[in-house]
Amino acid sequence: MTKVIERPNPIPVIDNQIFAGINLDSLTQKYAVEAFNNDVSTFEDVAHVLTSACGYDKQTAIMYTKRIHREGKAVCYWNNKEKCETVISAFAKIGVKAELREV
Repeated sequence: MTKVIERPNPIPVIDNQIFAGINLDSLTQKYAVEAFNNDVSTFEDVAHVLTSACGYDKQTAIMYTKRIHREGKAVCYWNNKEKCETVISAFAKIGVKAELREV
């Protein structure tokens, strides 16, 4: 069963996961990072950014990487503005476009 929390768009939907590897307190933050798929960056590079910059475990990083690839973009991180900008910079280093979203 997929669990969804109530919040304004974008609502994080995690494929049959109970938020494994995600700090639920971060979901109450005002900012989010939306990352976009491209034809240049490798799956491994994106997963590495999600583990190193976002602090996700490997399983969670792979889940978000698959979502970015499959859907073309995905909100993959929630936190304060400064931490989100750090994640956006990490994505930029591997050629991934990422944007700050106010949620």
